[in-house]
Amino acid sequence: MNRELLFKQLGTLILLSVSLFLNAQNIPYQDFDQLLIKADQHKAASKQIFDEALQQLQNNRTQLSNEQKEFLDYLMIFNQAYDGRYDQAVEDFENLFNRVDSTFVKVRIQSSLSNLYAFNHNYRAVFTALQYVTTELPKLDDKELKHTIYLATANSYLLTDRFLLAREFSEILLKDNPNPFKRCRAMAYRQLADIKLNNIDTSEDKAVQDIIRFCQSQNQMAVSDLLALNWYEYQFKQLNEAASSESINQLIAAAENTCLDIDTKQFKSIIAGKEALLAQLYLAADDIRSAQDYAQSVVQDNNQLGNSEHIQKAYQVLETIARRENNFSLAYEYLSQRSDIERDLMTDSLDKQVAYASVQHDLMAKEIQLQQLSQTNELLKTQQALAAKESLNQKLIMAWLALMVGLLLFWVVRAIIKRRKLESLVEMDHLTKIYNRKGLEEHVGQLLIRKSGQGVPVHLAIMDLDHFKKVNDECGHLTGDWVLKFVVYHLKTNLPGGMMLGRLGGEEFAVIGHGFGIKTMLEHLELMRKRVKNLDYGESEQPISLSASFGVASSETAGYSMQMLLTQADLALYQAKRAGRDQVVVYQPDGTKIPTVPDGPDSEQ
Repeated sequence: MNRELLFKQLGTLILLSVSLFLNAQNIPYQDFDQLLIKADQHKAASKQIFDEALQQLQNNRTQLSNEQKEFLDYLMIFNQAYDGRYDQAVEDFENLFNRVDSTFVKVRIQSSLSNLYAFNHNYRAVFTALQYVTTELPKLDDKELKHTIYLATANSYLLTDRFLLAREFSEILLKDNPNPFKRCRAMAYRQLADIKLNNIDTSEDKAVQDIIRFCQSQNQMAVSDLLALNWYEYQFKQLNEAASSESINQLIAAAENTCLDIDTKQFKSIIAGKEALLAQLYLAADDIRSAQDYAQSVVQDNNQLGNSEHIQKAYQVLETIARRENNFSLAYEYLSQRSDIERDLMTDSLDKQVAYASVQHDLMAKEIQLQQLSQTNELLKTQQALAAKESLNQKLIMAWLALMVGLLLFWVVRAIIKRRKLESLVEMDHLTKIYNRKGLEEHVGQLLIRKSGQGVPVHLAIMDLDHFKKVNDECGHLTGDWVLKFVVYHLKTNLPGGMMLGRLGGEEFAVIGHGFGIKTMLEHLELMRKRVKNLDYGESEQPISLSASFGVASSETAGYSMQMLLTQADLALYQAKRAGRDQVVVYQPDGTKIPTVPDGPDSEQ
C-alpha cells in the first residue's frame, strides 16, 4: 500500500513538472522582444501593465537571451526608481553598466542615470552621463530607442536648467515623426523650455491647451498637469496688480482642475507645485484662509521635497499673510526660512552651471590631449627617420612639445577665466550692474568673517523706493527700469568709502557700511534719502517723484550674521513704512523708533 501511494505521488510530481515545463514554454521565443518592448513603453505610463510584463518576463527568465536578460535587469532597476528608491536604483544601474555588453542597454542605463543624478543634485554626473549618451547615440539603429533617449535627454536638461538644449532635443524628436505617446512628451518639454526662457506669449493659450489635451488623450496625465501648472503660473506672473478678480478666479479654477488623475505619492513635486500656485492665487484673490491652507500643506512636505521653489513660494505667501495680520515675529520666522531656501536655490543653480562648464572643459582637455598624443607620435617617427639630424630634430621636438604644452595651458587658463567670468555674471544684477542677492551674500559673508575677527562694526540697511509699483503701473516697466538705473547710478557715484550697494530684488536694495559707528552710517543714509527725493526725473518725460525708506541694523545688535542683519533691517524698514515712509529707522531690540541722526531729521535741501 505504501509503495502504491509512493508511486502515485511520484506520478503527480512528474505531471506537475511537465505542466510547469509546458507553461514555461507557452511564450514563443520571438515574443519576448515584444514583451520587453511592451514593458518599456508602459514603464512611465501604466504601473500595472509594467509590473505584469516584468512578472511574466521574470517567470521565463531562463529562456531569455543574454541581451534580453540585460534589458530585463535594466527594467527591474527602473522599477526601483519608479517606487522612489532613487539611491538604490543609482547604485544598481552603475553596477549593471559595468557588467553588461549591450550598447543598447548601456545607453539606456546612462540615460536613466542622468535623470536620477539630477534628482540627487549630482550635476557633474548628469552631464557626464549625457555626454556618453550623445556620443553613443549615432551607433544605434533602433529608431524607437533613439526617440526614447531624445526624450530622457531633454528631460535631464530641463531638470538642470539647460533649457535651450532641452528645447533642441525636443525639436529633433518632433522632426523625426515620433509615435503619439512620445510626440506628447516632446511637445510638452519644448513648451516647458519656452516658458522658462520667456520665449512665449499669453496669447498662445490655445496652442498650449491643445498640447495639454493631446497629452491627456495619450494618458500622459503627469506630463499634462506639469505643463498646465507651469503655464498657469506663467500667466499669473504676467498679470499686474490691477488684474481683475475674474482673471484670478479663472486661473484658480484651472489649477484646481489639475492633478486629479495622477499618483499623489509618485508625483509629489507636481502636487506641491499645484498647491504652491494655488496659495499664491488665493492670496491674490484675498482668500487668506485658502492661501494659508495650501501654503501650509506645501511646507509640511518639506522633508520629502527638500528645498525647492515650491517651498520658497509657500513661505513667501505665509510671510505676506503674517505681515497683513501684524504678526511680525512670525513674519520674520517665515522670512528667515525663505531666505535660507533662496540661498540654497541660488547655490544649486550655480552648481548646475559650473558642473556643465566643467564637463565641457574636461571634454575639451581630452580632445587636446588626444591631438597632442597623435602629434607626439608623428614627431617620434620623424625623429627615427632623421637620425642623422638628431640635434636639430630634438630642438624641433622640444619646440613643438613646448607649443603643445603652451596651447594646453592656454586652454586651461581660458577655461578658468571663463568659469570666473561665469561666477561674476551670476553675482551681478543685469539691470543696475551692482551685486544681486547672490553676490551680496557671497561678498558680505566674507566681509563679516573678516570684520568679526577684527572686532570692527558692520551695518546693513535695506532701502525701499516708496510706492515704486505706482511708477511701473502708471509709466510702464521700461520707465520703471530706467528709474532704477538712474537712482542706482547717482547713489553709487556718491557712495563714501567703506560702503557697498546691492540689489535684493525689485525696488529693494541693501546698503552695507563698515569701519565706522552707527551714527556715521545713519548720516550717510540720511544723505542718500535726500538724494533720492531731490533727484530730477524729468529726463523720463514722466511726472515722477520718489522717496525712499531705510531700515538699519548693526552687528552690535545682530552679531556678524548676514541673515540676522537682514531680518533686523527688514523689521526696522517695516517701522519706517508704518511711520509714514521717507525716513531712516534703526532697529532697536525693544521695538522703539529712534531718530535717523542724533540731531533729528534735517529739512530738505
